[in-house]
Amino acid sequence: MQHSFARGKPLTEAEVFIGCVVGRNRPTKKQREASENLQEQYSQLLSFTVKSIDHGDGTGSRLDRAAACLKIRSCPSFSWIAAGIALKEIKKIQMSKGQT
Repeated sequence: MQHSFARGKPLTEAEVFIGCVVGRNRPTKKQREASENLQEQYSQLLSFTVKSIDHGDGTGSRLDRAAACLKIRSCPSFSWIAAGIALKEIKKIQMSKGQT
């Protein structure tokens, strides 16, 4: 298990999102491999999240699904991903209506 700045505690979402642990020295091979592993896992989660919002279960629009995801508070970075998708959809709607 990877650990946080607080000894003995799991990494926070922010630490995983950033993908690095700040230290006084160069990271060890083990730390570097752990960081790469976290980055890979995060990339997979990000892809899954975006695909889920894009395609969903067939109900609602992409904007509806993104807006619904904004209400989830247990994973703050998830909300940022959903917000980005929602803003892109709003921009598309504005452009299709001739607004900028």
